[in-house]
Amino acid sequence: MTLRTAGVRSADGTMISYHRVGSGPAMVIVPGSLESGLDWLAVAGRLAGDFTVYLVNRRGRAGSGPFREDHSIEDEYADVVAVLAAAGEPAVLVGHSYGAIVALGAAMKAAPRELVLYEPPLSVDPGAALGRYADALEEGRFDDALGIGLNEIADASEGETQALVWAQRAALSPTWLPELTEIGRLDADLTRYREVTSRAHLLVGETSGARAVAVELAKVLPDARIVDLPGQGHTAHHQVPDMLADLLRTVRPVRGWAPEVLDSIASADDFHVAPYREDGVTPGTSIWIWSAVVDDGVYIRSASPGSRWFAAAVREKAGVVKAGRHHGTVAFEHVGDEGLKDQVDEAFREKYGSDPYFSDDLLTRSRHQIARVSPA
Repeated sequence: MTLRTAGVRSADGTMISYHRVGSGPAMVIVPGSLESGLDWLAVAGRLAGDFTVYLVNRRGRAGSGPFREDHSIEDEYADVVAVLAAAGEPAVLVGHSYGAIVALGAAMKAAPRELVLYEPPLSVDPGAALGRYADALEEGRFDDALGIGLNEIADASEGETQALVWAQRAALSPTWLPELTEIGRLDADLTRYREVTSRAHLLVGETSGARAVAVELAKVLPDARIVDLPGQGHTAHHQVPDMLADLLRTVRPVRGWAPEVLDSIASADDFHVAPYREDGVTPGTSIWIWSAVVDDGVYIRSASPGSRWFAAAVREKAGVVKAGRHHGTVAFEHVGDEGLKDQVDEAFREKYGSDPYFSDDLLTRSRHQIARVSPA
């Protein structure tokens, strides 16, 4: 698993850092309070074969800019919108805890392909405890501040508190103050979220007591379903990353070629491919190659031993293609099925059999270097 770090400027110029891993359709994960994108790495690693996962480091985290003095949660909506734009396509947007509130706001600005919300704390009222939390921070008592936040505001369970790496969370406790302030500023009227048009999946831990909020939110959102997490609370991404990854995998969008684009690729001889370089971001040199269509899939191959472009396609699993009516990012998948290889051979024979450079020997030499190309 290769983890890459990049950044994007938000609307106000603040740098927002994110980690990127995997290949396939985009999934952007917005972590909650006291956490960074890396807290979701165990889940992201399990999804890397299905998605290109973007783990957002929200403001105040490593690599990202600080909160402004006049901070507003609307700033963070814009931060997520900027990462969604960097992903380059409608993405699955996942938000956890406070990050789920941010994801909700971002979804009103830029509709994601699917929206996954894991227990947004929309019913939390910091109340008078917020003042004590601020005083403890002002006096440098980060451990005390964290205790006030967990016990008096978040009402965290003993198990959730014990599971924390305390020193890491205490170091992030100053970032919780502006977030708690914004939670307190939000009114209880959830009808503002009627503007969300994406289908929403509301994750609820069985032991967390957050179901009532999910039920009320589901009444407001135009298309929502509640998904229970058996035996879990508010931190399933730490406790059972396998379970959470399996669940998120079910919201994977079905991706395929539009019929008219597939027809244009099948009939044309202008397939140019540029797999990403090792940084996973920069396309390599674009080269012209042969391609053929089998059923609803596009296939390419290389007859050159040790082909560098084919090795890059298999290694990075993504790149840029210009072919027919398509010019954009794609995913590559190495073909190992012998029966499918037979079908691909026949498709190449039918399309290029009259070409003077074609031969059955070419098919034989390139049979181990065939890849399926899908829109990403």
